Amino acid sequence: MRKPEAKGPEVNLRDIPEDQVAAYFENNPFPKGCCLTYPLNLQHMPRRGVVLRLLAQIPATEKEKVTGLDLDYAELADEDLPQIAAFFPTLQELSVGFELSPEPLGCLVEALPNLQSLGLRRLNLADSADAHIERLTRAAQHGGLQNLSTLLLLQTKVSAQVMENFFRALPKLRELTVKGTMLDGHVPMLLRAFEKRGALGKLKYFGLGRGTGLSAENLKVLLTAFTGDAANLDEFLDDEERIETLGQVIQEGHLNQLVFLSLSHNQDIPPGLLAGMLGGLQNLQEIELNDMQLTDEHMRALAEERKAGRLEGIRSFQIKENPELSLHAVAEVAKGMKNLSSLGMIGMDLSGPSAQEFAVGWQELTSLNLTQSRLSEQALRYFVSQKPALKSLNLNDTDLTDGQLAVLA
Repeated sequence: MRKPEAKGPEVNLRDIPEDQVAAYFENNPFPKGCCLTYPLNLQHMPRRGVVLRLLAQIPATEKEKVTGLDLDYAELADEDLPQIAAFFPTLQELSVGFELSPEPLGCLVEALPNLQSLGLRRLNLADSADAHIERLTRAAQHGGLQNLSTLLLLQTKVSAQVMENFFRALPKLRELTVKGTMLDGHVPMLLRAFEKRGALGKLKYFGLGRGTGLSAENLKVLLTAFTGDAANLDEFLDDEERIETLGQVIQEGHLNQLVFLSLSHNQDIPPGLLAGMLGGLQNLQEIELNDMQLTDEHMRALAEERKAGRLEGIRSFQIKENPELSLHAVAEVAKGMKNLSSLGMIGMDLSGPSAQEFAVGWQELTSLNLTQSRLSEQALRYFVSQKPALKSLNLNDTDLTDGQLAVLA
């Protein structure tokens, strides 16, 4: 199950020098199916028009390789939007925001018939974005957005009825993420939408982030009604009551259909409660626990769940950016996951005496992410040579010696 945030290979537009665009592409062609991004940089905020001029200079042969644009922070103006559609008429993924007007935004999505994913951020920061969503609804009702399967609403205030009408106009919507958008007064609408014949009755993926204003009571109502198989609660479980509510929902047998669950960036979940949650989901296959300040105590609690016969179906285990974890504790959990094929451990130290022992085994791994990790040559050799199924090894931002590069050759 992929996350809606996951796109094709990303290319940072900030890496392309404004005055040397042609020279850049002589040595740096775009990968096919890439997503162009313009991430937030508070030290270097873009000047109005800079991004559009940059896009205009990209050779036509390179534009054809682009399937996604993430331009939330690109300072686009209303008059830029027709050019975006002209540059990338077959675009599949688009994320925009920041004070764009309703009509140009509606015209843009109408001009992109292949659009499958749409992210909307802070469309009208000072007031309601109902006018924007109503314009998008009209676009959908007149043949636009008919291939849209993924929608992200980020820091965008929308009334319940307008939001429901929009959902009803998107027949293929299967993945919805809401962050920074108040939902507590929208619960009756969402319950109708989650019904089998409702606007979200076929939703497979539901993501909730901070800023939704959901009470613990309404959170329980929504999670109990959701029937999809993927949930993302990153940065959402920011108080004890919400954490306990999720545990209670799982304990009562709800959410047992989940195949994918991400709890990343929630840093206050006790070890026993985290293990009980994950162990209580019998069909779970993919877990993301990134940046949660996990400790060896969390791993020991998960290991007990595994020894009790739970967590055996896990295929992907992502525990990136948890620097307090020891290799021994991670191995105690992960090496017992018989079906594990993907492991992510950003920022781990695999240079010490325990690294070689940790690297032995893992015969079923097909994907390993060791970004920003410290690796001994021997550990790298084991990871490369003793893993017959390994197809993907991510060593980004990892300082490699000549000897380690020779191992990879």
